[in-house]
Amino acid sequence: MSTSTDPSASTVRARRPSPYRLPTLPAFLAAFAPLHAAGWRLDVLQTSGPGATTQSAAEDMISGADLQGRRLVRAYGFPSDRDGWRALMTLMARIGEAVEELDHHPVLLAAPASDLPPDVAELAPNAGYVLYIATHTHTPMPPMGVQMEDGRQV
Repeated sequence: MSTSTDPSASTVRARRPSPYRLPTLPAFLAAFAPLHAAGWRLDVLQTSGPGATTQSAAEDMISGADLQGRRLVRAYGFPSDRDGWRALMTLMARIGEAVEELDHHPVLLAAPASDLPPDVAELAPNAGYVLYIATHTHTPMPPMGVQMEDGRQV
């Protein structure tokens, strides 16, 4: 009796788990609601260059999309005078302290509104200066260790 091997049957390699854990969409939405009410927006990260299209958070939620490749964004607008710039820098310093304390990694951008891309500038209409904050929606997991036979973690 001869045995034949099916060329389509191949050994499936186990994929390495993602280094990030994502909350379930309902859990994230419940946690995100106060942020949304405070002016935060959920955006899709652009992956195919400057011409990539983005869709709204509402479309994402309706389609049942998960949180991979998303970011929370917020922009604060300030007047275009010296006091506006001073207030922007004061807020940025306070955010910097929180970032350092929480060991976080947001994108911070402070600039005149006229120098920002339209999708960022629209977050703070009629502002002279804008402080833009963006952060990914994932939660980093601790590194996975390997358990040795003697019980050591490597």
